Amino acid sequence: GGGSWNLVSDRYRNNAIGSVRICPSNPQIVIAGLGTPYGLNAYKLDDGVLKSTDGGNTWAVVGPSVSADEAVTQVEFSINDPNTFYAASETGLYRTTNGGTSWSTILSLGGQHSWDWMPSLALHPTDPNTALVAAKEVGIMRTSNGGTSWTRVDQTMDQTNPISVLAWSKSNPAVVYCERLGSVGPQGLWSVGQQMFTYRSSDGGLTWTPGVVMNDFQQGRYDMSVAVDPTNENRVLTANSYMAETL
Repeated sequence: GGGSWNLVSDRYRNNAIGSVRICPSNPQIVIAGLGTPYGLNAYKLDDGVLKSTDGGNTWAVVGPSVSADEAVTQVEFSINDPNTFYAASETGLYRTTNGGTSWSTILSLGGQHSWDWMPSLALHPTDPNTALVAAKEVGIMRTSNGGTSWTRVDQTMDQTNPISVLAWSKSNPAVVYCERLGSVGPQGLWSVGQQMFTYRSSDGGLTWTPGVVMNDFQQGRYDMSVAVDPTNENRVLTANSYMAETL
C-alpha cells in the first residue's frame, strides 16, 4: 500500500516517464510512455512505449515509431483486451491491437513539442469503441467506431484557449467532465491563464453544459488535471494552481 517501494526501471536509461498504466485484466502487463515536452526528452534513451509482462521486473520497447522529440504523455489499455492499448503524444494518437508488435495512427493531432500541446485521452468505461481526445490543435474529438472516424464536439465551449483535460465517470458512463484553460494572462517563463472553465456532459461527450468558472491565477496544461470518484459521478476533483473538489 505504498509503505515500501522497489525500483523497477533503469533510471540511468529512461527517467522521463510521461504515463504508466497497469492492465485491468492482467496486472502483470504494464505499459509506460516515454518523454516529456519542452526539451526534457534528454532524460531518455528510448522512444515510444515500454512494456512489461512480468509486473515491471523487465521491460521492452514496443513502439510506436516516434521521433526523439516526441513525448508519449499518456498511455491507456482497452477495457476488454490486454493486447490493445493506446499511446498519445503531442502529434498523434496511436493504437496497437497485437501487444505492440505493430501500431497505427488513428488520429493526427499536429501539435508542437511543448506542454500546451499535451493531449488528454479519455476512454469510455464500458464501450471499447468510444473515446474522447482533447488537444490544443483539434479541440475535443470523439469517436464511436474505434477511431475510424472522429467528430469535434467542443464547439459550444469557450474557444479562447482550447486546452482541455477530460475524465469519464466509471459509475455512470453517460457522464464526462472537462476542465479547460481560460483567457491567457501575464506572460512569464510559463504560459498562464486567469480563468479555468469546467464543463459536464450527460450524453457521453456529445454535448456539454458549462459549470463553475474558477477565477484565480492558473497555470497551463502541464498542471491541469481532473478526476471523477469511481463510485460517485458527482464527486469531482480538479487541480491546477490549487486543488478544488465538488460533491
